[in-house]
Amino acid sequence: MQPDSHACLAGACLLLILAPSVLAVRDSKYYDLLGVATDADERTIQKAYRRQAMKHHPDRNPDAKEGAEKKFREVAAAYEVLSDPEKRRMYDQLGEDGLRPGGQAGPGGGGAGFHFQGDPFATFRTVFGNGGGMGGQRIQFQFGGGGGGFPGGFGGHHQQQQQQRPGGGLYDGMPAVRKLGVDSFPSGTRDGWVWLVEFYAPWCGHCRQLAPKWGRLAEALAGVVRVGAVNCEEEAALCQEHGVQGYPTIKAFVEGRSVDYSGERSAAALKDFALGLLPSDVPSVSSP
Repeated sequence: MQPDSHACLAGACLLLILAPSVLAVRDSKYYDLLGVATDADERTIQKAYRRQAMKHHPDRNPDAKEGAEKKFREVAAAYEVLSDPEKRRMYDQLGEDGLRPGGQAGPGGGGAGFHFQGDPFATFRTVFGNGGGMGGQRIQFQFGGGGGGFPGGFGGHHQQQQQQRPGGGLYDGMPAVRKLGVDSFPSGTRDGWVWLVEFYAPWCGHCRQLAPKWGRLAEALAGVVRVGAVNCEEEAALCQEHGVQGYPTIKAFVEGRSVDYSGERSAAALKDFALGLLPSDVPSVSSP
């Protein structure tokens, strides 16, 4: 055999030896973000996303908001790719370059160029809401924006589709708080009642903190002011109709008009606000 033939044969053997290693090389960043192996199945990936999303949800990290927002978005990007068989196949074969059609950044980018073009809160709601499905409902958030803003640094959101059943959420065990939906909402009524209404989301940390005070307030104002709550997870269109820009949003409704509340979220301050909208001949109530 000629020397050239030996060289060709050696080269072919080397390629055969290296081929499995080449095929096994893939970008593991998304797997690392979720803390799963590269051969993890769909169920494992979803469980890992749920764990990481809860850990890094900005509402649970008010003292490290900026870092939590970034991590929350990255975890959502990883889940979006790894939960989609086609995106995952492209990612496994080509890394993040496979997620950039036409050279544009896809759901993620390398290093400082990591960009998630989707909505991390919509991903969160899809996985956690109603056992994993939100009926196509999407709520979009802008980080660090202005607008009404979420306590904790979130800007405006747009709600596009509502689910059908009202109520539920934080006030199921509080009969004094009226659970409101499209059919029971008091806007436009002129029945003489002052309504104090909270618009909230069950996952919102500030809403959960307010809930006990809201319940006590409803009990203290019983028979004088009607206190209600709208779960925007279930009544997205209603919340959009009333211009809700953050959670919790508190409004009073009296004689067909609405009055926004932007003061302190203490039971005493809320009670004073509501009573200030009553006619002067309404009897006083005790402190909540």
